[in-house]
Order: sequence, then C-alpha cells, then structure tokens
Amino acid sequence: MDHAEPGRVWGAVSLYDLAERCGFRREGVLRSHLWFKGARRDTVMFSLLPGELRR
Repeated sequence: MDHAEPGRVWGAVSLYDLAERCGFRREGVLRSHLWFKGARRDTVMFSLLPGELRR
C-alpha cells in the first residue's frame, strides 16, 4: 500500500481524534467542499504513508 486515507470527514471531532491516534496526519482542509443538508461543509483530509504505520 502506498497511501491510506480514512475518508473525508467534517465536523466529527471524535473521528479527527481517532484518525490521529491511529497515526494518520492531518493534511489540510478543503473549505466549503461538500453540500450537505442545505449547507456547504468543509472536508478535513488525513493520510498515512507506509513508513508511518504504527504496530
């Protein structure tokens, strides 16, 4: 595996914490990226590279 992403998440702080505890790094925010329930939402992107895997 070259690169892993835990999906795009927004507004779910517990998911941010979980991703970081699992070793994912926050890459950035796609501002006003998604349309959901009548409003634009930001998307927070995380990634994990092979050399960053925790065992």
